[in-house]
Amino acid sequence: MGRQKSAPNFSSYEMSASPERATRSTNHEVAANLHRDAVNLTKEYGIFTLRTCLILNGGAILAILGLLGSLLGKAQGPATIKLAEFLLPFYSFGFGLAVAAFASICGYFNFLYSQAGLGAFVGQSDTSAGAVLFVHNARRARFFMLAAHGLGLASLAAFIFGAIAVGQIFARH
Repeated sequence: MGRQKSAPNFSSYEMSASPERATRSTNHEVAANLHRDAVNLTKEYGIFTLRTCLILNGGAILAILGLLGSLLGKAQGPATIKLAEFLLPFYSFGFGLAVAAFASICGYFNFLYSQAGLGAFVGQSDTSAGAVLFVHNARRARFFMLAAHGLGLASLAAFIFGAIAVGQIFARH
């Protein structure tokens, strides 16, 4: 009766390697989840900012039109405030609306090229063509992201400029 050979016991090896492997895998998953959450929050914040720009500039135009209608409708004699004085603020708020719309378009293209680059990288990660497409789309995405940021700031600046101009008009009268 010979001794039967038993299957090798790898449980001690698996136990020693598994926690390290599991930790690396868990850290990678946590980092990926944090990155995804940060991207989603950034996207939501960008959408909120563009909506704010549209509402600020559009609301300012409507408020001035309502105020002018009220002031001009109640004037007994010649109006002390003329509609022509409000052309600069109207242009400023209109410019802010247009720039916010262009910022929205740039935000769309930023997302489009980001996703296309990621798709090229994931789909062809083992080829140089995939890497070239990824870099090319990443550059486009970065350009549109910077353009959206700049246009969003320009929209806010147009609102501030228009508000100051309206304040100066009322300060003169």
